[in-house]
Amino acid sequence: MSWRGGYTEEMHQELISKIDSLITKIDSLLSRLDVDLSTRASEYTLTIVSEKVRELRDKVKAGVAFSSSARAKGVASDGSVGFLLQNPSGSGKTVDIVVVEIVGKAEADIDIYKDPTITASGTSMVITNLNFAYPDNATVCSAEYGGTYDTSGAVKKLETVLPGGSGVRAIGSISEVGEIVEIPEGHSILVVVTNTSQSSSDYSCRFVWYEE
Repeated sequence: MSWRGGYTEEMHQELISKIDSLITKIDSLLSRLDVDLSTRASEYTLTIVSEKVRELRDKVKAGVAFSSSARAKGVASDGSVGFLLQNPSGSGKTVDIVVVEIVGKAEADIDIYKDPTITASGTSMVITNLNFAYPDNATVCSAEYGGTYDTSGAVKKLETVLPGGSGVRAIGSISEVGEIVEIPEGHSILVVVTNTSQSSSDYSCRFVWYEE
């Protein structure tokens, strides 16, 4: 092959070789960077989780930590179900949500809203004090699911997805709205699960929180 300006085949092959070598070095650097970032992110997450576990343990001992869960069966394809946790006005308490966990038998879209309007109340969710030595009704909160909720004036805080047959912590160590969410009195959080599969399916939601 002939080249202009004295550019020879050997020079061309040498340039190609240097480019290939540079690409290999860049790939290696990016690979190490990914590992470093992943390691740092994992270490950071583990530190946060460890702190929250210790904090939650202390709240459990004090009898101010609670859990509430419900299962919505037969949610139609393209249908939705909402799970609502409320801290009512005048409660005198701040609610710190530690985990919102959604589990489904099929894939779904998950949206979390702040302060929706309840147009029709749903089914009450049982609330359990995580310290069995204390009464369950020590909580100031109420929880429900399956009602009708107007989100037109609400603030969407999170969009994520639920792969079929697995769980997602919408707030917590996997995908989150901050490391912990505080709900002052007079506010609420709504989790909307929309079935994106081709058939009806079952979904559950669990809130874990403490009050102070």
